[in-house]
Amino acid sequence: MPRLRCEMIEGGLYHVYNRFARGEEVFGDPEEAICFVDRLHEVKTVRRAYLSNLKQAMKEDELGDKVDRLPWWQRDRELDVDPVLPYVDVLGRSTGLERQDLRPEQFISLACECLGSDPGDVASRRQDREIGRLRRLIVSCGIERWGQRAGELAEVLRKRPVVVSRWVSEASRIKTDDQTFADEIDALDQSMAKRAIERLAEFRSAG
Repeated sequence: MPRLRCEMIEGGLYHVYNRFARGEEVFGDPEEAICFVDRLHEVKTVRRAYLSNLKQAMKEDELGDKVDRLPWWQRDRELDVDPVLPYVDVLGRSTGLERQDLRPEQFISLACECLGSDPGDVASRRQDREIGRLRRLIVSCGIERWGQRAGELAEVLRKRPVVVSRWVSEASRIKTDDQTFADEIDALDQSMAKRAIERLAEFRSAG
């Protein structure tokens, strides 16, 4: 049997696939094709022998019947894509939200605009339930999804960084028990992403 070139042995299936995908001639010689198929048979034979030895060893430990259920021996299955969750398609394009890079004051202003609230109220000394929920909603969305920093948001809101960090922690706890609050964060996130794109030129000129 002719000796395989090193690149054919090292590249294996991926090497052949990549050459084919680039439109190159996969095998320049029929003998190479025959050798490659033989190599695949060798791999399958080695795999069967390894599996047989593994079964025998596990059988001695009374684990033989479980080897076939190991995840790496199961057949490949087609992965289903959740239509709700964002993902990266085959061309490398993300279906997730496109979040712009906003300065802290721009983020607070846009969030309040989407919520129909006054930034002055969010930054005020008010301590009622409504404004407290609003603050936690905004800073949670900003820090967890928009890359905002607690210290910078705190400066805009005229609060101490530790206070803003506490709001984020409290918002995380609220989300686990209050689905409405979690949905409000999602809605704010989506609304801000859409409006930020619409006002991209304005934000860039201000920067």
